[in-house]
Amino acid sequence: MGASPSTREYLLSPRAKLELAQRRGADPLYFKNSHIYVPEYSWEAGQGWDLGGVSLELVALPGHYAGQLGIYIPQSQALGAADGVEDPLPFLESPAAWAQQLATLKVWQGRNLRSLYPAHAQSWSLGPFDPQAGGVRLLAANLRYFEYLENYWLAGAGGRRGAEWSGSKLRFLESDEAWERERQGEEAKALEAWEASWGLNWERVGESLGLDLSAPFYQRAHHLAVQGSWRRRRGI
Repeated sequence: MGASPSTREYLLSPRAKLELAQRRGADPLYFKNSHIYVPEYSWEAGQGWDLGGVSLELVALPGHYAGQLGIYIPQSQALGAADGVEDPLPFLESPAAWAQQLATLKVWQGRNLRSLYPAHAQSWSLGPFDPQAGGVRLLAANLRYFEYLENYWLAGAGGRRGAEWSGSKLRFLESDEAWERERQGEEAKALEAWEASWGLNWERVGESLGLDLSAPFYQRAHHLAVQGSWRRRRGI
């Protein structure tokens, strides 16, 4: 098993154990069988292998986490997308990773892939999964979600005005560390109220795009994406 050097370093750090413990506490059922496995080898984006008529290229897919790597097979225009593409949406490393995830999706949407293999194909819910139709369709659906949030802010938040928030209430939106800490407690309710005040609560966005965001794990993914898009708009 291998990973990028930055990923291997993270998995060896105390931060990885702390974050896994936090996520188990927030969603015990989803993370009950999750464990940290430290890869034996380090690989870099740009490395590749010639398998005799078929080549494998390691490509960077930042967003879910900074060191994420995928595998591209140019002869068949196929991408092993790891967690860079997911149903119903990718889970960002932090709100600050918003721009990286959006760029990853745009790059691969523009490559005219013939097939795509996400890490979580078993969760594909828009029809029976197959890499040619399902995988490529999932990439387009993920990009549509992120562009929906981006265009929402670019359009002046759709003419809506969010609730008045004091500086102390906004503080947890502006810091990755504060957001990670506060979303575990009462601020989670405040966060949902803030999203609803802008019309960006998960129920509304899911209905607009035909996505099922009802699972708690993907509600948190949505919170991360909304915060990331809002912070990008504010230049934070």
